[in-house]
Amino acid sequence: MGTAQLLYITLGVIIIGLAIVTGLQMFQVYSQDSAREQLISHSLTILSKAEEYYKKPTNLGGGGGSYNGFQLPSEFTRNELGKFSVSLVANNQRVNIDAKGDLNGYDGNNPVRIIARISKNNKNRYGEMQILVRN
Repeated sequence: MGTAQLLYITLGVIIIGLAIVTGLQMFQVYSQDSAREQLISHSLTILSKAEEYYKKPTNLGGGGGSYNGFQLPSEFTRNELGKFSVSLVANNQRVNIDAKGDLNGYDGNNPVRIIARISKNNKNRYGEMQILVRN
């Protein structure tokens, strides 16, 4: 085999290797973004359950204008996306949802994490929702 042919083979192997590495990195970034979006979507579903509880009268099993007593339904605590936990703060006028995914996030060491909040303000009858991406 000639020197030119060996050079072409070596160059081909390098190009194919770079293409494989780039493809794997793109897949990993897509997986992280997808996990983040799914955690956000699931967290918004939980927030809507909290809002439903807030608006429902106490005699119908709701909070009657408070998040006091709101609990995360068991089917929402863990699924294929990750783990979810709920905490009530500010005199039961705010619900925090901490969602931790199974994939590592931006830093490569810690899992994808989303903080979702809903809180009441006195200006309107609807809760104010916030989504914070932690990793």
